[in-house]
Amino acid sequence: MERFNELEQAIIRLAFEIGTKAEEGFGNRTGTFSSQSDDVQYAADEACEQLIFKWAQRQWLTHPQLALFTEDLGFKAGDEFDESREAQYLMIDPLDGSRPWAVGLRLTTCCGVLASAAGHRDPEFSEIEFAFVHTLSIPSIIFGWKRGVGLFKADSYTMGNWNTSSEHGLRPSTKSDLKGAFIGVEHYGLEPHASATIITPLYKTGVNEFFEFMSIGRQLLSVATGGLDAVIDVRPYLNRAMLRTKMAGMLDVAATVMILEAVGGIVTDVEGNPLTDYQLFDRKENKTVPVSIIAAGNALLWDVMANEIQGALSQIESD
Repeated sequence: MERFNELEQAIIRLAFEIGTKAEEGFGNRTGTFSSQSDDVQYAADEACEQLIFKWAQRQWLTHPQLALFTEDLGFKAGDEFDESREAQYLMIDPLDGSRPWAVGLRLTTCCGVLASAAGHRDPEFSEIEFAFVHTLSIPSIIFGWKRGVGLFKADSYTMGNWNTSSEHGLRPSTKSDLKGAFIGVEHYGLEPHASATIITPLYKTGVNEFFEFMSIGRQLLSVATGGLDAVIDVRPYLNRAMLRTKMAGMLDVAATVMILEAVGGIVTDVEGNPLTDYQLFDRKENKTVPVSIIAAGNALLWDVMANEIQGALSQIESD
């Protein structure tokens, strides 16, 4: 436990509190959250964001250089926050995948990262110091990563004795080709022609099945556990005219990317660039930074995936 400082422990407790709050509202599907909205999905997001904000207000009393970024709240900091000094930034998505949970699928995650950056500059992916993903399911488990410590696993019953290193239980796929593979794909809101152009060539390689109706964070975590072999999300790369919904961003993927890479997985954008130099959020625009994803459990499988996806994207662009 001494490996985790007071703030990191508080963040993990917050993640468990978010899980409890989500379960209170979603457990009976009656929308028990206090909200002006009749939409249980929106009400859940709103309630969890307010829980985070109240938590941050308490933390600012002892951590004035801690700033917060969430999808709905945007950038928030306390009155004593000094932009000219180095600061810590907590970026958190309390319900990544509230859409599937709202219809009864336990495929949602609470995820977040803590990064440090010098004053007057938004943090980059390479500056992440602490990451966690809470599965928000039964059993309720948090997988995480800390710089200098490595991977860890925690649940609400073992908060005082977190498992670290090889005891985390994550085992990504060892497949070297797509024959029989299980692939997670994010194409919600993508125009049918573009979606078909990407999926069809992959089927021809012998892919067993595609999975879409879960959060992008949960899909990436499934690659780390070996449940999925790979994940693709090309939406942020494509022309906005092909899209009918918001795109995934660093807010949705940063934590699970850290964990997947720590167990040997490979994650890049669709052009093959690592996410190292991506900003976590854009404070000027007050929004998360869009990012496309090609992820696989190992380098050999990533090479095969990347070749197929980049070929399909070339065809879309030439049509």
